[in-house]
Amino acid sequence: NFVGNIEGDEIFSGAADVIVCDGFVGNIVLKVAEGTARALMDMIRENVSNGSLLDKLGAMMLKGSMRSIKKKMDWREYGGALIMGVKGNVIITHGKSKAPSIANALCYADSLAKTDLAEMISREITSNANETS
Repeated sequence: NFVGNIEGDEIFSGAADVIVCDGFVGNIVLKVAEGTARALMDMIRENVSNGSLLDKLGAMMLKGSMRSIKKKMDWREYGGALIMGVKGNVIITHGKSKAPSIANALCYADSLAKTDLAEMISREITSNANETS
């Protein structure tokens, strides 16, 4: 369902499942998010390293949760992103991609091809356009 425009601070809140923007803006959003996540993890690591014994114990207790969060935010886990607006499936990968992320992107492309996502979206848009006219 269309939720309308969202603010920048809502991008990662779950306010929308899909956010539509031009490629330049989308790339900037992804790069800023990537850099922010990396900087935050580095700051946490540094504070724990320089912190008290209690800080280190707390970090040990949170290690599994932090690893899980890192995995969710790691672009290498996803391999690439779907480019919409073309006929068929187009996956764009990160410029720093190495073999594991390329492999993940290929698996993603394979799953998209098996679900025929592009055709499903096309049918849905056509169906909605016919209903509103």
